[in-house]
Amino acid sequence: MIGAHHRKRHRHAAVAARERARQRSGFALRSTPRHYGHVGSSPLLLLALVLIYGFTIPSDSGALASGTTASATPAYRGATLALHSTVGFGLSALGGWGAGIALDAAGGPGQPAAWSALFALLAAGVLFGPIALRWSRQGRVIAS
Repeated sequence: MIGAHHRKRHRHAAVAARERARQRSGFALRSTPRHYGHVGSSPLLLLALVLIYGFTIPSDSGALASGTTASATPAYRGATLALHSTVGFGLSALGGWGAGIALDAAGGPGQPAAWSALFALLAAGVLFGPIALRWSRQGRVIAS
């Protein structure tokens, strides 16, 4: 009798531990609400938008690296490309970290306001690019 009670209690603890692990791993999408507050969009629409973003944003990477190579002083091309890669990967890492902070600060991934905060952060990052480019060109003449 004692052994059966112990097995039953252990089984319930194991099921609870598996459920917590599933939720932490991101496979808990089935439990997310289908209606996102004022947005009223489905998770499939969000997935489509994220996929479009994922394919279009990095697609200009080769062109940007080629432009960096072409515009660099020949003696400093290697250092210029190293800096280009370091800044690019560094900002990408900060973006993932910032996304988590934005979600957590606005109430977690289950809150519509959290996703609005996340996309506002992404928009700010996209807007920063042209501003940084303009700032970097001030006082210099770009050869055509």
